Amino acid sequence: MAPLHASLSLTSWTWEPSVLAGTLALAAAYVWLVRSRGRDASWSPLARLFFAAGLLAMFVALASPIDTGGDRYLFSLHMLQHLLLAMVVPPLLLLGLPEQWRAGASPHASGAGGARRAFETFLDRVHVSPLAANVVFNVVLAAWHLPFLYEATLRNQPVHVLEHLSFIAVGALFWWPILVPAGRPRSMSVIGKIAYLGFAGVPPTILGLAFILSPTVLYPFYAAAPRVTPLSPLDDQLVAGLVMFGLGNLIYFVAIWIIFFSLDDKGATAGDQPAVTAQSPATMRR
Repeated sequence: MAPLHASLSLTSWTWEPSVLAGTLALAAAYVWLVRSRGRDASWSPLARLFFAAGLLAMFVALASPIDTGGDRYLFSLHMLQHLLLAMVVPPLLLLGLPEQWRAGASPHASGAGGARRAFETFLDRVHVSPLAANVVFNVVLAAWHLPFLYEATLRNQPVHVLEHLSFIAVGALFWWPILVPAGRPRSMSVIGKIAYLGFAGVPPTILGLAFILSPTVLYPFYAAAPRVTPLSPLDDQLVAGLVMFGLGNLIYFVAIWIIFFSLDDKGATAGDQPAVTAQSPATMRR
């Protein structure tokens, strides 16, 4: 039954024990890894900042008014939550790992603990097919927005938790090939990464346009939800489409921009390298 006096404000935070426990468990595991490998220069302050930002983004998505509003009143807030969990949290958490781990070349320190060595060995063997990662990510993203599945997440808490976990999992799968450092045996080329992100932008565009252009409310839950803003259910759905279409593609655009300009920075150095190599035989004959 809908509450008689529905409201949503900046103080509408939830403190779900499962969210708190999951966030603290991830933070504790990361601290343990950093301390056990603390002398490794790859644990840079920037990497630690990325991981902390990922934990913060996850907590905000799952405990702030974004979660309360999306679960009870506004489709648009639910779309924002989904993008945070699938497109923002995973890359930040992955960037918190040492670069050589993402490259599949983690060093095995002598005397390392068994659990840590097993974890590093697992990372050594991780190989994600870019095509499979892209397809799986977008299929999962689209499938959860089918009306019967989406309604199930709003009315069944275990299904809702499964949805959130699947977004984080396939998000990590999707972003892994992008974050493997260039020049590694398992890495994509810069052009390949840009094409990968460009292809990934198609499904959110189609989904967003479907929300924007639909003449009816697609999810009965939100049609019947109490109105806590001046937006009608159809207007809220339009905003949700703009979030999926606009913000989703903006995230990919920012990633492409970073990849492109990192190429510009390294390209000059890399471009000079063949010239030096080509001159070296002449230098050796002198």
